[in-house]
Amino acid sequence: MKEVKYKSGEIADLLGISVVALRNYEKLGLISPARDEQNNYRQFDAIAFNMLRRARSYMGLGCSMREAVSLIQNCTVSDLPQIFQDKAAALEKQIEHDQHVLDFLRQRTEHLERICVSNGECSIENSPGVYAILYRRGLEMTSDPELRRLVREWNEMYPFVDAVGYYLSSCFTGGKVEYWHGLCVEERFARHLGIQENEYIHYYPPRKSVYAFKTCDYEPDIFGRVFSFIHVSEWIGARGLKVAGNAIGRAIHAEKSTGRYVHDVELWLPIE
Repeated sequence: MKEVKYKSGEIADLLGISVVALRNYEKLGLISPARDEQNNYRQFDAIAFNMLRRARSYMGLGCSMREAVSLIQNCTVSDLPQIFQDKAAALEKQIEHDQHVLDFLRQRTEHLERICVSNGECSIENSPGVYAILYRRGLEMTSDPELRRLVREWNEMYPFVDAVGYYLSSCFTGGKVEYWHGLCVEERFARHLGIQENEYIHYYPPRKSVYAFKTCDYEPDIFGRVFSFIHVSEWIGARGLKVAGNAIGRAIHAEKSTGRYVHDVELWLPIE
């Protein structure tokens, strides 16, 4: 029986990969094609085809190309149970993470839908419990190396991390506009991320608050001169409510749909 030979394009097509990927397997030493004596084209036999299929099957289990090739080149069948157990544990961890991402998407979608029909009107509700790090006072960035390290660490925790503003109550009572900027994570997702309160990470529990939503100019210097939530003070004053603490604001979208760079920000101001 004549041995079957495959050209590069043919075997790549059968495997659903690119010719470039095929050459990467070759560079890793998984396959060593022969050369057609007439045209010097690469030729692959059935063994190469089967090894490539096996490598692809291991990649389907979460192995990198290099790992998959190593399983074939260096491992016996007795090595596989522990390797597969480790892959299963990693997959379980990823599934848990993905479930939290799904929960986040559903919660945020529901929240955004409510915002879209609110017409920007203030309301009274409980604020969410959040953990936050504050690394900029007004326009002044922190120089604390530990706080800067936390900022880098939290910036790897998307999508659960939002930009946060912390506004002194004086902003709403006719006093000085003073605020901090930072990052925040809602309490329910902080548990998944292993976030706990310490000297740098502050926990802000749910509180009865006036809730407001507004599209604000992004530039911090503009915010400092023209406080974006003055309408909250007016709303509170018209109802005889009393401010009971500092406010938390969260940016949930950034856009340039009108040509200006703006943030869509929601705010919770505690009241008695």
